Amino acid sequence: MDTLTLKVPEVIKTLLNSAAKKQSMSKSDIVRQALIEYFSKDSTTVSGSFLDCAEDLAGTVKAPSDLSTNKARLEGYGS
Repeated sequence: MDTLTLKVPEVIKTLLNSAAKKQSMSKSDIVRQALIEYFSKDSTTVSGSFLDCAEDLAGTVKAPSDLSTNKARLEGYGS
């Protein structure tokens, strides 16, 4: 296992020391558990449709208004 060193404010150090004593755990174990919990909440997982996920992008591309319906614009694609 690798070692990680980090700087924390005094208040977090005090809270961590207190929690370690209270739970009879090492500070490293508490921090490891907190990181595991943090990363298990995968913020990239989004529910909903593709449109829901990309609605802020809809309408941002400047293109002809008939791009999806005019067959002449599809010439050369898919061949």
